[in-house]
Amino acid sequence: MKSGGITLTILIFLSVGALLSLYFSWYAFAIAYGLMAYLMNLQQKPFLIGFLSGGFMWLFSAIWISQSNQSSLPEKMASVLPLGGKTWLIYLITMVVGGLVGGFWTLAGSKLRRK
Repeated sequence: MKSGGITLTILIFLSVGALLSLYFSWYAFAIAYGLMAYLMNLQQKPFLIGFLSGGFMWLFSAIWISQSNQSSLPEKMASVLPLGGKTWLIYLITMVVGGLVGGFWTLAGSKLRRK
């Protein structure tokens, strides 16, 4: 798969995950990533594809929710956790957690197809 193909695959995963997160629970995108990896027969870099698409989806969602509601929760969480009051670290942690969930589910879906 070429780098353009990987970029397109990440955009497809990101779009499907964002649409599902509008209507279902937080873990619905992970199940969809696993199913899509199985159906698309992802063989090259499935964890990276899932990690990047899941991480960016959660990052954009966290920023969107925080900015649209004028929430002070990220600042409060950054002061409670040992982050020195840096809210960008909260967003980074959110991105990593979403990326790990997406990456592992995509990897699991791709491993089901291989024999």
